[in-house]
Order: sequence, then structure tokens, then C-alpha cells
Amino acid sequence: AVVSTQSTGELGVEGAFAISWCCYLSFAFILCAVRAAVRAQWGINGNIVEDYFASLLLYPSVCIQVSSAMEKEGRSTLMSQPDLQPSSPGDEEGLECDVLKNEQAV
Repeated sequence: AVVSTQSTGELGVEGAFAISWCCYLSFAFILCAVRAAVRAQWGINGNIVEDYFASLLLYPSVCIQVSSAMEKEGRSTLMSQPDLQPSSPGDEEGLECDVLKNEQAV
């Protein structure tokens, strides 16, 4: 890596800005995917283009919006898995009831 001293006196690696932009754009894409999943799951209007530009330019607001939408629905995570353990050993019939109870509780 080539280390250069810029006019501001900071040390830097030449071309590091490209890596930082790739990381930031990837972050915005992931946040966009999460926002789109929340919108799809709860029927919120919008489209993927709005999601991406909001995630790119206003990511703190998007994080708050996604968090508040999940809290409003009483969820701590976007993907909750039902408990698939039978209530007693050899009780596979009870397994379906447990899954249905968990889905209704969510």
C-alpha cells in the first residue's frame, strides 16, 4: 500500500475512498432490503427506488422508521422462528398445535 501525506497533514492510503464508497453503498443496499421487507410484511406503501434513496441519504431516519414499525407490531426481530420442539417426547401431533399457537401469538 502506498502511504501519502495529503495537504491536510493526514495519512491516507491512495484509493481508499473507493473502498469506503463501496462499503457505504453496500450498507445502503442492505438497509434498503430490510426496509422493503418490513414494507412488504405489513403492507406499507412505497417502492424499492424510494427505499434505496432514503437508505442512501437518510439512513438514520430509515433505521428509526423500521424500528418503530417493528415495535408497533410487537416484534423484536424481522424474522421470528416458531418453536418447533414437540411439547413432550413422541408427541408429533402436538408439534402442529405449538406452531399454530406461536403464529397466532405473533
